[in-house]
Amino acid sequence: MNNTGPCKPRGGRAVGWAVLIALLGALIHDPARAADPPVPIERFFERPAIVDLRLSPSGRQLAFTTSAKRQRVGLAVMDLTGSMAGRWVAGFPNVDIDGFQWVNDKQLIFDAYDYQAASGDVHDAPGLHLIKADGSDHLRLPLNLSLLAVVPSHEDEVIVGYWTAGRMTPVWMSTDSGLLRDLDLRAPPSNVERWWFDPQGVPRAVMSKQGKQVSVHWRGASDDGWRQLAEATPEELSFVPKAVDAKGVLYLTQRHGAGRWRALSRYAFALFAASLEQALVCRFCVGLALAGIYPLGMKLVVGWAPERS
Repeated sequence: MNNTGPCKPRGGRAVGWAVLIALLGALIHDPARAADPPVPIERFFERPAIVDLRLSPSGRQLAFTTSAKRQRVGLAVMDLTGSMAGRWVAGFPNVDIDGFQWVNDKQLIFDAYDYQAASGDVHDAPGLHLIKADGSDHLRLPLNLSLLAVVPSHEDEVIVGYWTAGRMTPVWMSTDSGLLRDLDLRAPPSNVERWWFDPQGVPRAVMSKQGKQVSVHWRGASDDGWRQLAEATPEELSFVPKAVDAKGVLYLTQRHGAGRWRALSRYAFALFAASLEQALVCRFCVGLALAGIYPLGMKLVVGWAPERS
């Protein structure tokens, strides 16, 4: 039977491809685009206009570090409730402002570092600094202090690491006077290099190093002592603690996939035994459950099979 319907050209698809290729060729060889000057190589090494930014606890002010209109990274604050005008709070001619945190709505703490200096060079403003949000009451702290945590429940204190003889000890520091006081460390493991605190300032997780091995230890609210969660070389460690919330949940980062991307997750304490005794009890309960369920299940299957056949 002859087809009396409308005739469709067989070359329609080829024509479509030809038009698409022609359009792409026109875009690629656009004289206006070809006339654009190449991007200067210096642009690839410039610092971003905004390096970092953080809202104040009330959300009424925005602090940010920037190198706009200056050679070094400085700290500025913008009022979000009024004219939205920004003001420079801190900056140095020969060093950059690195990390910073809001201590409370009126005060910030930051550290300074020279991004342009060679290794070993020391300038006159490294280390921690305290300053009010309006740029007043600038206090430079001793070089043997490093910021560990800003605790929301303590508006006039932060936790800093006090370095002496190559060893770091966490202590409380007053942000008004800079005075230090002891922090209950709850008898931690030896050779601790990193600390994680809950919102009340209680140490919950630590990372220690012994030779080439690093260990992660945890001490929850109901634990009598520190228990080890993981031990491996730094490259093979399965996770790294990130934060601890008010409910005692440990957040951590884990590497996944061929690209070794980091993913945020929670540590499932219920899936891990805290001691050998707990592991044996868990194993006994699982075996008892299987011993009771498996025979009964097999009887049901055997009794059901003849009826189906």
